[in-house]
Amino acid sequence: NKAVTSDIAIPDEVKVEVKPKEKDERGAWGNKVEYLLACIGLAVGLGNVWRFPYLCHKHGGGAFLIPYLICLVFEGVPLMYLEMAVGQFFRSGSVNCWSKIHPMLRGIGVGCVCVSMLLCLYYVIIIARCFLYFFNSFTGKLPFTACAEIAGMALNETCCERSNDRANFYYWNNVLKASSGFTDVENFNWHLLGCLALAWIICYICVFKGVESSGKAVYFTATFPYICLVILFFTMLILLGLDSEFGTLEAPSPPSLST
Repeated sequence: NKAVTSDIAIPDEVKVEVKPKEKDERGAWGNKVEYLLACIGLAVGLGNVWRFPYLCHKHGGGAFLIPYLICLVFEGVPLMYLEMAVGQFFRSGSVNCWSKIHPMLRGIGVGCVCVSMLLCLYYVIIIARCFLYFFNSFTGKLPFTACAEIAGMALNETCCERSNDRANFYYWNNVLKASSGFTDVENFNWHLLGCLALAWIICYICVFKGVESSGKAVYFTATFPYICLVILFFTMLILLGLDSEFGTLEAPSPPSLST
């Protein structure tokens, strides 16, 4: 039997067009270091510098570490591992992740989005106030150290002198420029509005390309908080009255845990 070969024209409707495999449009981390830095950066924030020492002092000092460590081991770490595992497995947003697990769990994803939105709204406001303090610090003398720098009017300067906390007075009258109510909008705070716009612009630059842009931003955002913590730690060591204040903060008070 001889093999017979012939050029047979194949009709167009019979031809099968093989399309190339679509590339996954969802971005990915540039490398493992970016992902690791992102996780580390989420572990350090204002809560470490501001909220945790306050709660520790309020709820028993050193004794507060007992329930804190229990919640960390049995709740915090497992939930963190669950979130990381689900996100890496499904490679999708929180709503789609929980929908793929079960359609009835879609509400959990929606709740995560709502919590993240509320968190971003108030966190960006705090960042805007930090920017305002940062810009006001470029002076030979900090503006909240003396009443003459805090308020130009004699009446405000007198009120500042009567205030026991000049930094608090500066915060309410110069940073926030708090009015008597919602109807009092004569003195609009343009400086704080500009800082708020700057904070949102920086946030947009960090996330406008997803993890591709935020992966580059974490090189700064993940390391800078740790640098600040180290600076604050060594600054604390040279402050007067460190022994008494640190002892008050860390002194265990078990009865406080019952409240």
